[in-house]
Amino acid sequence: MSLINAASLGLSASPSFASDPSGALYAFGDSLSDAGNVFRLSVGKIPVSPPYSDGRFTNGAVWVQDLAASLNLPAVTPSLRGGTDFAYGDAQTGTTPQHAGTAIDLPSQLAQFKFANPKPQADALYTLSIGSNDVLDSISVFPTNPAAAMNNIAAAAANETQFIVNLIGNGARNLAVLNVPDIGGTPRATSSAPGTTQVASYLSALYDQQLNTALQPLTGFFNLHVVNAFALLDGAIANPALFGLTNVTDPVWTGNYTDPSSGTVRATGAAA
Repeated sequence: MSLINAASLGLSASPSFASDPSGALYAFGDSLSDAGNVFRLSVGKIPVSPPYSDGRFTNGAVWVQDLAASLNLPAVTPSLRGGTDFAYGDAQTGTTPQHAGTAIDLPSQLAQFKFANPKPQADALYTLSIGSNDVLDSISVFPTNPAAAMNNIAAAAANETQFIVNLIGNGARNLAVLNVPDIGGTPRATSSAPGTTQVASYLSALYDQQLNTALQPLTGFFNLHVVNAFALLDGAIANPALFGLTNVTDPVWTGNYTDPSSGTVRATGAAA
């Protein structure tokens, strides 16, 4: 079970969700939630499966699929197959100083959702996991232009906030928002140049702080939960055994997204 999936099971036990099951789960965001849209868009080429699992950027179900199952909701499948998952791997919040915007980013996901669901279910649960790719852009520019990196963070957090406001305007009342995990604790950061882990952790936390501040006024009016993925990842790194992990320093898969012979799969229990 992944760390994020463990969080989803904790969320399902929340009284506001568990006592009032929603009629459907609509998912938005990036690879953490993509149940197979990029795989279908690339005609089964990205991510290569195996080692990735059935077109998902993981070795099993994504967290929104486990969350739906725990709430006895219909199975979450890719929107490109007629499902309720509108997330795309590599998606960003939208246009920022470091990103021109693409057809898989949040604004496009919302447009696809509105086209497919002109009258969404009033009791639906909406989930969102986004921001990590925006933070990665900021990490790359920070060494030469820290101000530009922080401006990018501000723009991305504002984009996500506006997306949530737009969802609410479209009828969403039950929302679960995953904040950005501590990218500084990931194998990608810890194996990079000296100082990368500190910068990555700082920018991840900065994004989450700005998002939390922006969303605070909404929490009193809507059933809005922010899942603290940042703290969850840090907790797992500090106490891996609590999550059934034995390795929190190496990636499960050492290769790329397209070539099954480009790397090796580590034993179960390695960090995802």
